Amino acid sequence: RGRGAGFPERGNIDENYNVVLLFGHTLHEAGQGAMSSPLGDLEQILLFAILRSGGVASGSAIREEIKVRTGRSISPGAVYTAMSRLEERGFVTGEIGGPAPARGGRRKKFYRLDHKGAEALESAYDQLASMAHGVVPNLRRMTQREGAG
Repeated sequence: RGRGAGFPERGNIDENYNVVLLFGHTLHEAGQGAMSSPLGDLEQILLFAILRSGGVASGSAIREEIKVRTGRSISPGAVYTAMSRLEERGFVTGEIGGPAPARGGRRKKFYRLDHKGAEALESAYDQLASMAHGVVPNLRRMTQREGAG
């Protein structure tokens, strides 16, 4: 479970994304290349789960990582549907592993975070961090006030 080669350095932000909404959703011009389709919330969580697993993970490991980190239970169907979309977009590569005796000889599919996926995830994270910078204390005050009242 080693880290994949070719992960981008921090700071590679696509400057064409000038209006950022939430979790990487952007208003963007058509035809900006690979980054023209932003990552959805679930896609970001899935990619972070793979990254936390060293860059390669099975669907069940992805689900478990998300459950542990966020408390969210995501159905296997939702994971595999989203992973299929991420594969089609070139963000991850899926590979079938060997038969596992513990699984009755069934094979597991493993997903590897690719360079393009790492770039998309980094961009989405940087955009959200930029929007959140300096306003999180206000958010905390607002949620505490609502909870107390």
